[in-house]
Amino acid sequence: MRLHTDTITYRDLFAAVQHIDGVYLADPGPKQTGSKTRDHAFTVKLEAFERKGRRRVNFGTAKGVDRFDPPFAATWDEWGFFLAYLFDIDPNLIAGDNYSGRDHFQWCTGYRFVGREPVVRGGTPHDQHKWVWDGDSRYPCKGGCGAVMNNRGKWNFPMERTWTDRAYPIAVPA
Repeated sequence: MRLHTDTITYRDLFAAVQHIDGVYLADPGPKQTGSKTRDHAFTVKLEAFERKGRRRVNFGTAKGVDRFDPPFAATWDEWGFFLAYLFDIDPNLIAGDNYSGRDHFQWCTGYRFVGREPVVRGGTPHDQHKWVWDGDSRYPCKGGCGAVMNNRGKWNFPMERTWTDRAYPIAVPA
């Protein structure tokens, strides 16, 4: 995921992942690059240690990946903890094509992740959310954990559009 920021440093990225049990920054670690919208950007991948119920990463067509023993992916909740920590440092952070600031992130995730502590608000974390459209504008997890994804757009929307007028659902990080 690309993170566009004015203030976040390498140290912040490592601090954000340290408080999440079993999750680490994938090799070769975060890569700092330029950004057209902020001072700089990082490309970040989260991976996790194996445990029951955890899925493997989607390596697509990447070269240099061991296709017979790929690493395990961080869950949606773990990504939420990681991003909430970073949004607490930089409320204007742009995270991928998904979240254009802290308020947008919190709205999209149903205010489930707030602050720097890995605590879920209004439910319990688990490995595999099953999102079901409620017929209106939300995707609650049918597992009863309390997780909600609010409808948000991603593709073909310029960043100057506000997140409140986006209306198409997108996939969530695994």
